[in-house]
Amino acid sequence: MIDGARQVVRRWRQERLCSDDYIDRWSEILQMPIPEMAVAMGSDLDGWGTALRQNSPWVGMAGE
Repeated sequence: MIDGARQVVRRWRQERLCSDDYIDRWSEILQMPIPEMAVAMGSDLDGWGTALRQNSPWVGMAGE
């Protein structure tokens, strides 16, 4: 699933599908060790938490 999310973020970058702010932040999160990634995704992330959860590379991955 993490590799799938990384592929989504790469696609965002290649196809310019969203702001670099989201791309850069998600790229950083997806490089973290899994326990840190889980904490980061549920945190405020310097005020970006809600926005990142609304623009997530995990959308559509349920059940995969």
